[in-house]
Amino acid sequence: MERKKIKIYLSSCKCYIYIILIFSFIKIILVQNLPIYAIANAVHDDRMMINIAQSLMNGEWMGSYNQMTLVKGIMYPLFLVFCNKIGISYLLGVALSYIFACIVMICVISKVIKNKIGE
Repeated sequence: MERKKIKIYLSSCKCYIYIILIFSFIKIILVQNLPIYAIANAVHDDRMMINIAQSLMNGEWMGSYNQMTLVKGIMYPLFLVFCNKIGISYLLGVALSYIFACIVMICVISKVIKNKIGE
């Protein structure tokens, strides 16, 4: 009886994995050709993030220190550098990050639900 339950559980897990992979692949295909609009004149927003990313790639940390150095966080420029270093497009990097975050959320929620049901 116990083996039957394990086989059913494993087959249902495989089904969920296949569904997640199919929807992930569809999402990646759909976002690949979306237009990107970066506002190059926005020196305190888009342009600043690109400048910080270029400074990071050149080994200059966050560029020259001035009143704007610590205004924004470092994670987005690090994400841009990471995408550049591994050779993927920005849109693919965003899609993969989103898929990874969804998978982590599903894993966490499933453990919480199992704990609540098991109590």
